[in-house]
Amino acid sequence: MLLVQLTNALLQSININMQLVNLWSDSIVALHWVGSYPARWLTFISNRVGQIQTLMPSAVWRYVPSADNPADVASRGSNG
Repeated sequence: MLLVQLTNALLQSININMQLVNLWSDSIVALHWVGSYPARWLTFISNRVGQIQTLMPSAVWRYVPSADNPADVASRGSNG
């Protein structure tokens, strides 16, 4: 949800209408949730998935392995 809110705010602040937005996650479970119908899940997940799909309806969701996720460099350190 944070990624979608940040991306949405950024696109609005720089006033760009993107036709295609690629968003990356290292969670296969979260990607499965986002790619499915929200009512399929329990209330908490359903609400978040619905918000994500509403804010970024044209987003293309992609998987990045945790070991290759640049967002995690600060917490795991870098070897080079």
